[in-house]
Amino acid sequence: GKVDGSVIVTTPQDLALLDARKMISFARDSNVPIVGIIENMSTLTCPHCNNQIDVFKKGGGKKLAQELTLPFLGSIPLDADITVQSDKGDPVILSRLDSAAAKAFLDLAENCRKFLNPEESGKVN
Repeated sequence: GKVDGSVIVTTPQDLALLDARKMISFARDSNVPIVGIIENMSTLTCPHCNNQIDVFKKGGGKKLAQELTLPFLGSIPLDADITVQSDKGDPVILSRLDSAAAKAFLDLAENCRKFLNPEESGKVN
């Protein structure tokens, strides 16, 4: 069957970025369009002081997208509620609509929709 596109998901650390490069090469060699790159586990917000903590570095996915001239679809924060709520069958996009995690998923979905329907939306962010 026809593949509409692939989404490359990476974490910010160097080894993960190396794996992402391999997947990008594979997709390009296979003539599979690349929707863009997502950086997962990007930033942790401290629950006590609300400061941002870059546990696994930050920005590697965006830098890779820029280097390879691919769309950067966005970052998903490192947030335990993503796992907890998903395991309960109540993902953060429904249970915590006002959270940074929910906003990140909504932004990613919108950017993927723009790729699949470019005539409706213009360019991907």
